[in-house]
Amino acid sequence: MPLRAAYSNLSSLLRRELRTVDNGPRTSNTSWAPFATWLRLRRNGDYIRALYRNTNTGNWQLFHKAYLPIDECVEMGLAVFTTDPNGDASAVFSNVNTRSQVSSNFSIPDWGNEVTAVSVRSATIFPNPASGQFTLSFSKPLHVAGTATLLNELGQRVRQFDLYAGDLEIDGDLSGLPPGLYFLRTATSDGYQETLKLLKQ
Repeated sequence: MPLRAAYSNLSSLLRRELRTVDNGPRTSNTSWAPFATWLRLRRNGDYIRALYRNTNTGNWQLFHKAYLPIDECVEMGLAVFTTDPNGDASAVFSNVNTRSQVSSNFSIPDWGNEVTAVSVRSATIFPNPASGQFTLSFSKPLHVAGTATLLNELGQRVRQFDLYAGDLEIDGDLSGLPPGLYFLRTATSDGYQETLKLLKQ
């Protein structure tokens, strides 16, 4: 079936995928979109528009439009993947909405404690900007283990730090990395995930 998909890794790059005919080839490309966190696909006739915004209340920005003739009834879903052939992928989806001018059978799962965990825990980085060492500090001790992954502006992993149950602070090292903007993505097995910006001087 035809396919239209948009993905974010919480960096400044968005990935888009398109397949125009049943069982046809799938094409993928990336677009620059600073700090894109929220994604939207909007159908207008035979055009599908992909949009993003930086905050929950920000303005939607168009980053791609595709001509994709499809039936009135479509299938929708959420997906997560990794480009690391030896890695695992996980994600927490929240605030998922659909809107249709026709009847819809699409149902949103009850995310339960996953969404709650994201909303009540937060992290900060200091000093920021940093030149060498930095500290990742949590508002509450972690309940379970996880990882803190340092990404460059292209979304590539450059460092990874282990997190353990009970951690309130961990130290990280930026030595050997070029100056610039980085993203520290924190994820634990109870569904908590947060991405912070970190500037290296």
